[in-house]
Amino acid sequence: MRQAVWEYVLYYLQLTVAGIFLLILCAYHIHVAQEDFLERGMYSENVRGVQVSSEYLVDVGGEDVQLQIPKLKQKGQFMLYKRLSEEYHEIIRGIYGTGDVFSYTDYLKQGRFFSTEDYENEMPVAVIGAEMLDRTYVEDGIRYFGYQNQLYEVIGIFEKTDSELDNTVYLNLTNLLNHMEHHGLYYLDGTDPKGIEQVWDAMKEYAEGKYTISEVAYEGKTYGLNQMNDTLLFCAVMAILLNLIVTGIFFVTRKKYTVAIQKMCGMTIKEQLLKYGKRMCQVVLAAGVSVVIFHSMFAEGRGFLSGWKELHWQQYGMVLAGMCVIGILLVYNIVRQVQNVDMSEALKGR
Repeated sequence: MRQAVWEYVLYYLQLTVAGIFLLILCAYHIHVAQEDFLERGMYSENVRGVQVSSEYLVDVGGEDVQLQIPKLKQKGQFMLYKRLSEEYHEIIRGIYGTGDVFSYTDYLKQGRFFSTEDYENEMPVAVIGAEMLDRTYVEDGIRYFGYQNQLYEVIGIFEKTDSELDNTVYLNLTNLLNHMEHHGLYYLDGTDPKGIEQVWDAMKEYAEGKYTISEVAYEGKTYGLNQMNDTLLFCAVMAILLNLIVTGIFFVTRKKYTVAIQKMCGMTIKEQLLKYGKRMCQVVLAAGVSVVIFHSMFAEGRGFLSGWKELHWQQYGMVLAGMCVIGILLVYNIVRQVQNVDMSEALKGR
């Protein structure tokens, strides 16, 4: 019995370490995704350029045809940017989104990001980078950023990231287009390539017979860091699983005599599954609680663990699910080896 206790303690320690390591990989994944996003100039690998021509083919009702951005929101989740200024230490873009698709909120130091109401009500609001504060002024307790004789209330300020985001200003695109022509270069972006394709098709459909729209290749940086991180995660999980399976082999080898007695007494596979499964559930639960406690003790991450503080219940759920899967595989491995134990050889060895 004492041996069994220590073997389950070993399982607990291994699962706890595995859970912490998986949580660290989740934090690293968040960090890599953020670094990849910032290094691309706040665009994802799905971004595509959209050139809207100022040469209108026809007039409708005697008025220039306008880009109907709100109609696109029915096509999926996306962000649409209008390029205004891309100078050194000054990046100004109009922005419209169906939501906070790229989690800009996670980069905020103060205030908030654009809301659906801001876009729908065409509010003159802006979110700026940390280095752009000297381009603003405060009146009656409200900070403003000026662009082309229009004032935009600053509703959010990004934290310093030592990237282009520090020198970037985002202006509400639905308000911006009320004061300027709609032609120019836009960037369409999102997390789902198929969704981006649908929005692109809709933009072409709305433009047909009214104005010219064409795709422009995005000339930015590419890294592929997310693919590297996925490979690292897969290799790490396989290494953890292999280590625990090997432990299961020694678990059964050390208890062959006890296992042989149990089999002689008619212990069925179902009973073995229940016995070892119940104990493994307790081990997984204890390990999961330990992982949460460890994270709460070291909530502030630095360097490649800067994503540590961004971990939410989704990451906890994924790690716990991974630990449960490992636990199930371990129980299956133990029971399978128990069935392979030769009773006569085990009893003779006693």
